[in-house]
Amino acid sequence: MALEGSRPTGAGEGREVAGKELILILGGARSGKSAYAERLARERGGGVLFVATAQAGDEEMARRIADHRAARPAGWRTLEEPVAVAGRLATEARTRGRCCSTA
Repeated sequence: MALEGSRPTGAGEGREVAGKELILILGGARSGKSAYAERLARERGGGVLFVATAQAGDEEMARRIADHRAARPAGWRTLEEPVAVAGRLATEARTRGRCCSTA
């Protein structure tokens, strides 16, 4: 992922689905996408479903994941799924009757 200043290229353009704005931020490990996503979510306010896809392959990555978990506000929901993201989001929508909000 290329960075332009403090914003990943192509990020932050949301799409409205069922009255909710969905923003997908993609990039490689250590590319700044988590910090950008957290800042964007705080600025926009409202409910947040943070989808985390990292896997702890070593102790350093396990520490980084723990740091990310600790940094997220308690009011945000987090879905941790390294591979089957679409399936987990579909399950979330079916079981909770909603997706990507806390309301």
